[in-house]
Amino acid sequence: MKIKNVEEKTKLSSKTIRFYEEKGLLTVSRNSSGYRDYTDENVEELLKIKLFRRCGLSIQDIIDVQKGQMSLEDILYDKISEFDKRNFEISYQKELCLKTIKAKGNYQKLYATMAELESEEVQKFYEELTDVSQPSLGKQVIWTIVLLGPLLNAYLFLSEEKYERLWILLPFIFLSAIVLTASWQNFLKKYKFYRESWKKGIMHTLLLMLVVIIGIVFMIFLMIIFVFLQTCIFLNDTAFMISSQRIFFLCFLFIGLECFFVFLSFLSRISNDPHYQDYDFIIPFIKKHKFMFMAVNLFFLYIGIMNITVFTDQHIIHYSTFHPLGIVYQYDDVKKVETGFYEHGMLMLREQGEFYYKITMQDGKVISIEDTQTISEYEEDTYTELVILDDMIMQYHPLKKGDDRFADYLLMDQIYIDRFLSIVHNQ
Repeated sequence: MKIKNVEEKTKLSSKTIRFYEEKGLLTVSRNSSGYRDYTDENVEELLKIKLFRRCGLSIQDIIDVQKGQMSLEDILYDKISEFDKRNFEISYQKELCLKTIKAKGNYQKLYATMAELESEEVQKFYEELTDVSQPSLGKQVIWTIVLLGPLLNAYLFLSEEKYERLWILLPFIFLSAIVLTASWQNFLKKYKFYRESWKKGIMHTLLLMLVVIIGIVFMIFLMIIFVFLQTCIFLNDTAFMISSQRIFFLCFLFIGLECFFVFLSFLSRISNDPHYQDYDFIIPFIKKHKFMFMAVNLFFLYIGIMNITVFTDQHIIHYSTFHPLGIVYQYDDVKKVETGFYEHGMLMLREQGEFYYKITMQDGKVISIEDTQTISEYEEDTYTELVILDDMIMQYHPLKKGDDRFADYLLMDQIYIDRFLSIVHNQ
């Protein structure tokens, strides 16, 4: 094929074609007469070079891509960021021109505006703002697992034959399906243009799953430590049961999440993975404010451990944040008992159908029996301690309000449901 034919097919001049040959971007064979003989592959190569040049790649960029020294995706990604920054600069220049016209020679305010916009902080902000978003396969997988929550709950209700509860879940299932579908469509649309390969994405997903598993294990370990401390301090020789307040869970959750983010910050410092760079500031911040950090955590630890009620054969001792020595009650100080099953759940604090037992003292103090720990005598027969407590209180005939509605919502073995019902009906 002669060069004139190549010019027609590629819309490139002969001068440009020969320039690409000189730079080594194109290799053309010669016929027996010594003239260049272009092939269809040469035309394809020239069109590819033309495309890359239109994308803004330099001759050296194309050479690096051909030699395998640079990834085409990496270069194009950098070019997109460059174009975004250039668009911002053009927009800024247009706005500055309009303001200069309106200023009519009084440019003092514009000098101050320029100095502010050219500051290091603003420039860094705009660099982050104009940077192309980087979709993460790992984060998408975690997000998918979260959105599958309503579907997993639906399966649980089906297995427990709680069909009436499925109607409550239907709107959430429908909404999660829509969000899940839209998020995957958006992810796949962006991910195919992202420089992360599927192999890298899968490896990052596995790493992120490992981080989540480590976080869950750590949270369980932290919970065990919390419970162990409470048991050692309060479950002594005279007590047969202790009951933690729900604030215990919130304090534990705060400290656990805090430790988890510190772990992510540590991961960002030992890894070059950009997915964790957002957490890099946490460890330096803690080092700078270490005494405040220690004080806050000790305060939350104190609140979590001290908000507890201890039950002995003779007394009810209620500890709280403002009463670390405890308020001592007799069993005949109980004025009213309310027990039953919650009609509605509360995010992370209680489940629908969960059993509750609340006692009101003569001074108006309401004590809710929630997460309990007991002595070894009752550990093998779960919730027996609650039956014993109810019997001890009811000996003094306080006013009792028992409500057995919504017991069907409780997802537990029937033996435990029957035990709760016996407490509710015990007058």
